[in-house]
Amino acid sequence: MKLNGIINIQRQSLSGNLEKTKQNRNYSDLLNKPRINDVELVDNKTAEELGLQEEMVEMTAQDIDEVLFGKEGMMQSWLRKNI
Repeated sequence: MKLNGIINIQRQSLSGNLEKTKQNRNYSDLLNKPRINDVELVDNKTAEELGLQEEMVEMTAQDIDEVLFGKEGMMQSWLRKNI
């Protein structure tokens, strides 16, 4: 549905027309399809086509800590002091 009209906040009034418009129910007809890495999501895209990592690699808590905080991260320091 589409609303055309004017909202007057000071007079607390609303005037206009409510029109029923054709709704898009088919994904391929959408004008602004979602994108990943600037690639439009149509058909069946591979991880490579979308510029994604092809295979997931498991990371340990230590790996994550090193990525976030460097080799001697905060988690390692806390563990050393508290365990």
